Formats: sequence, C-alpha cells, structure tokens
Amino acid sequence: MLIAIFAEYAFNGIKNKVTLRHFGRRKIARAFGYRWFDGCHAANVQKSEVLIRLARLTKFLKLRKSNHKSITILVPMNIKIADLEFEPLLNYEAIQTRVKQIAKQINKDYENKDPMLVGVLNGCFLFMADIVKQVTIPCEVAFTKLSSYQGGTTSTRRIRDDLDLTVNIEGRHVILIEDIVDTGNTLDYLVAKLKKRKPASIMVCAMLVKPDAQEYEIKELKHIGFEIENEFVVGYGLDYMELGRNLKGVYKRVV
Repeated sequence: MLIAIFAEYAFNGIKNKVTLRHFGRRKIARAFGYRWFDGCHAANVQKSEVLIRLARLTKFLKLRKSNHKSITILVPMNIKIADLEFEPLLNYEAIQTRVKQIAKQINKDYENKDPMLVGVLNGCFLFMADIVKQVTIPCEVAFTKLSSYQGGTTSTRRIRDDLDLTVNIEGRHVILIEDIVDTGNTLDYLVAKLKKRKPASIMVCAMLVKPDAQEYEIKELKHIGFEIENEFVVGYGLDYMELGRNLKGVYKRVV
C-alpha cells in the first residue's frame, strides 16, 4: 500500500530539505505532521518521484509498527525557462490558502458596497481569477494593463499604458488586484491616475510584495499574499520573456 505524500521545500530559507505533508488518513497525518526528514535532500534527488522503503524512514518518523510497505514522495524540481534556472518558492496549495483568507476579508469589508475589482494585466490573471471565485458578495470585474518590465528581469522604470480602464469608477469602491509590487513605481502611478476619476475608495490587493525593493509608500496596499525577498520570480501568472505564466506555483531565479 502506498501513502501519497507531497514533499515541498520549506519556506524558511533552509535549502535542500524537504517538508513531508500527508494527504491520507488522520492517524498517519498526525504521525508525519510537518516533520523534517533529514534523510532526503532535494539536492541529491534525481527523479521527481522516489520510492523509499519504510525501514529507511522509521528511525526518522517513528512508525515502526506501521503496516504500510512503502511511501511515495514527490519532490518539486528546479525548472529552466529560456536561459534561466528557477527553484520552487511557493506551492499552489499555499497560494490557495492565502487567496481564501484574503477573499474572506474582502467579503467582510465590502459587504453592501458592490466593489469593482480591477485586475492589472498581464500578471494578475490567475490570482485575479482565484480571488474572484472566492468573493461571494456582488461585484464587478474590469482590467487595465501597464508594463515596466517588458520581457527582462529588471524594471525599465518607464511605464507603458497598454490598456486603459474603460469603465466609469466615479463613486465606486475599487479593489486593484496586482501580481507583484516591486519598487512600487507602477502601482504608485496607477493609483494616482485612478484617483483623478473620483472613486469612493481605492484598495490594493497584491499577491507578492518585495519590502526590500520598495521605494514608494502605497497607503492603499492593504492585502498582501506573501512578502518575498528581492528576487526575480515567475509562475502563477508571472513571466520571464512571456514564458512561465502557466506554472501553478511561484519559482525564484537561481543565482
């Protein structure tokens, strides 16, 4: 009998170790918890799926009386996009948990306000879709598109308006959905631009924020999915040279 366990990189800066997470019976889940398994180093794993005999795990996991024969471990591997290599940073499950928490707060804060959710393309599209699916109050959806990266790994600082917001937001409660806040240059520009249209309020919800990179204080930035280091990331809507947007998780550049 196989026990399906998803092994993911821990998000605490410790490299080459794997956290075991069980998706099966409660008894085994408690036994495994989120325990460290020092016998499995990601750097030494050559295949994404490895079968390890229970006998090799007992001294780490204290499951000597278990009747299970073997354990399947799935280890997320580094990926290559164009000419760069990336390693896992945030997995899909962690992102979805945070999405639900943010949407729950939006439902509470904007009850009876019929907010206008404005996605900032292109990077927001997966985050935006997942947020909207969890919003249970009446709302409207619109999009705008700005760019300051234009294919590279660093911002050009030159903001390009690719798609203007075409709906009337005067007197409306606007929720801006951003993929990532880097220096804050683009977001500061967009907030100032939309304020001229006299909305009732503007709130910003960003999936990722880089505190060490921020140069602008954005008072409207109220909901943050994850704070990350000042590293180039792809996946879950974010791209490198327009590639990698379809990845379910977020990956950081290997340097």
